[in-house]
Amino acid sequence: MRLRNVILLAAAVLVLNVSGLLAQSSGQISGSVRDATGAFVPGAHVTITNQATGVANPVETNSAGEFILPALNTGTYEVKAEAKGFQPVSQRDIVLQVGGKVRVESSTYHCRRATLWLWPRWSPAPRRRMA
Repeated sequence: MRLRNVILLAAAVLVLNVSGLLAQSSGQISGSVRDATGAFVPGAHVTITNQATGVANPVETNSAGEFILPALNTGTYEVKAEAKGFQPVSQRDIVLQVGGKVRVESSTYHCRRATLWLWPRWSPAPRRRMA
């Protein structure tokens, strides 16, 4: 009986340590997609791609124009947003650190030529202008 309790305790400690290690090696990227008027764009296709590995993680915005990918490996990512009738917009070099939570706001416009804005909300740097 005593040996069984020791084995169960050791197994529990091992499971907790492994799950803790897994949780520490990932982070999340979330955000929203808006049109020129600031209205949210539901059903937009967002692709979050690890720039080093090329692994792409597709997700769609919900009815409120929001998206989230909660378990991404750390690294440098590109976030691309596309919606029918709108020009696509992308942002490269978004760094996701261990346990990090990065929020990206995308503005996409319905016209041929437009200035597109996409910036990490946490960035103190000025917005990056993209054409």
